[in-house]
Amino acid sequence: MNGLFINTIKASCSIYSSGLMLHQYLQSSEWNLDYVEVDKLSVNDLHEGKIVSDNLSEAYDFYIFNYHPWTMRQMAGVDASRLSKLPGKKYSIILEMNKNDAFPSHIGMNRSGFDGCLIIDPTFKSDDPKLHAFPRPIINCLPMKKIEVIPEIPMIGSFGYATIDKNFELIVQQASKEFEKAIVRINLPVAHYVPNDEFNKIKFDCEKYVRPGIELRLTRDYMSDSDLVQWCGENDLNCFMYNRNLTGLAATPDQSIASGAPLAVSDNTTFRHLHDYIRPFPEWTFKDSMLKSQDGIARMREAWSSEACVNRFKEIHFSGENK
Repeated sequence: MNGLFINTIKASCSIYSSGLMLHQYLQSSEWNLDYVEVDKLSVNDLHEGKIVSDNLSEAYDFYIFNYHPWTMRQMAGVDASRLSKLPGKKYSIILEMNKNDAFPSHIGMNRSGFDGCLIIDPTFKSDDPKLHAFPRPIINCLPMKKIEVIPEIPMIGSFGYATIDKNFELIVQQASKEFEKAIVRINLPVAHYVPNDEFNKIKFDCEKYVRPGIELRLTRDYMSDSDLVQWCGENDLNCFMYNRNLTGLAATPDQSIASGAPLAVSDNTTFRHLHDYIRPFPEWTFKDSMLKSQDGIARMREAWSSEACVNRFKEIHFSGENK
């Protein structure tokens, strides 16, 4: 059996990166899953039910689209309602959802043209047989990093694109409260869709909470997923303190979970998939998270492994959930 994974246009954004993760994790001995980015295809041919490429088959048994109203419909011009001519089943990945609501009205996404939707939110619940809760894939896992005694100078890390309501300054503030000495390093890479003045604001806000004994390291390095996992693994605690009202799940904890290092998150709904495994800040302090989060992280990695993703897709595609 052959499948084709169609990702968005390559960009420094979490939508594109999530597509890469899912393609990697859905590899199986039971099917061949080819990969293409949408700008490498003719949209007109796609609307006519044709795949025209020297490296791809003309037809597949199934297609998985990392379909997003902005990156694939608006930017690439793909109209999902015109995909019915493609032979085989067609699935859409849903990365931006509210709790138990796969199609928030302001996103402008719908299921038209798709036989099923893979909701990348393991907490998702619905009676609709074509909407499928799906694991949040975790790739490039390193051995677990067990911390039994708080280090004399702990390394506390965070990263992400410099967008609003991520509360990076709270990480510096809390580190200053809990530790006599600490290194706080925050990496904010340049992104395609984020203005540079956001970085300057975050820098100013973070520096307000630096005191003697606390070293702040702000960087702007763009790292591959594997490099980012290694970077997270060097930290004694990775922190994400979002306070935002946006759709979807936060992508930033993925690399931290893969690194095996301790993890702290806020109680924001974008971390809802983590809260069954680790307690949020401030219920757990940074020190608590450093010592207590490892068991939950290990359970996440098992629940969202490549094997779990493949088995879930097999359930959906082979067991008749879409009939």
